[in-house]
Amino acid sequence: RSCNAALWLANQVGDLASYGSWTPLQKQQYYHWLTLANHNDPSALLPKKILVEVLRKSGDTQQAYQLLHSAADEDQEAAYMMAVLADEVGRREEAARRAQMLVRKYEDAIQRNPEDHESRLRWASLLVLAGDERKAIDALQEGLRRAADDKQKKQLRSAMVEAIVVSSKKLQQQDDSPSALLVSLRMLKEAMRIDATNVNLLEAISDACVRTTDSNNNQLEILRESLVQGVDPDTAHFILGTAALNQGNIQEATQHLEISIRNNPGLPGLLNNMACLILSEESPDLERALRLSEAALRSQPNHTYLRETRGQILFRMQRYTEAIADLEFALSSPELRKNIRHTLAEAYDALGQTEIAERQRELMSQRR
Repeated sequence: RSCNAALWLANQVGDLASYGSWTPLQKQQYYHWLTLANHNDPSALLPKKILVEVLRKSGDTQQAYQLLHSAADEDQEAAYMMAVLADEVGRREEAARRAQMLVRKYEDAIQRNPEDHESRLRWASLLVLAGDERKAIDALQEGLRRAADDKQKKQLRSAMVEAIVVSSKKLQQQDDSPSALLVSLRMLKEAMRIDATNVNLLEAISDACVRTTDSNNNQLEILRESLVQGVDPDTAHFILGTAALNQGNIQEATQHLEISIRNNPGLPGLLNNMACLILSEESPDLERALRLSEAALRSQPNHTYLRETRGQILFRMQRYTEAIADLEFALSSPELRKNIRHTLAEAYDALGQTEIAERQRELMSQRR
């Protein structure tokens, strides 16, 4: 009963779907009531699963992992979340093992009901964790043929692109030879046919293009050029500008991105990169950077990379409370956490919240 009362009080704080826009006080109150609910009934799965979701949104995946660990074998949804969390905290072998244990269950669910969209998405993500990206892509392609509406099709295409990007990155990590990079670029070109506007894909292409710049392999140069030529001119300038930005070539990056943004002012990744470019300048025009960042967020308000950029800009503008809201939202992306936690610590220090600042520094030292 006391567990249900605490859950009810947590729900009065706000709708979890809008967690990213909550104030620090709302987040603190929500976390307090969820923690109390879990304490009052440690065997109850519901408060645990909600608390894990909150911890993930806050970027504390290690604590989420530890909290759910004891309950992972009691519930299929918890087991799925555990596989995802194991991957997020860097326990790749455990994630693959847990995923392999669940793959068959979700595959059976799809065989019983091929129209089960959510189960298909989970099945595909588990296949990726288990290292079978090809089968994941096949499952998602079958889902596209059965999709009920455009929203489902968009989710399936996004998942397909993400699976290809993961597979491409994995190949580059395992083998840094020119031949492996060539295969990786071909995979990314395949992904472009599915969705040439996917922000993560464009970033992966830019990174791959950077890796080819020092190579004398003629095939790599041809494929790199075909990737750039295979998209519209504005996107090509975006890719080249992002590659230059990643290399620290600010002048070249500015030229390409300015051309692209002049003709295509609505591309979120382009707007975000332009904001990042301005932020890297010695005397940045923070107001312009913020306008660009907010324009990018209008079409993708929950994209962690875009929220991180705006958070960094707001921090530089000394708008610390607003910056914290964006940066904490972006903590759900592990690759962003190191820079975010450093800024968060300084933001909390500026607000006089030294204990929270120290906690951010502790987490940074633990590489979470």
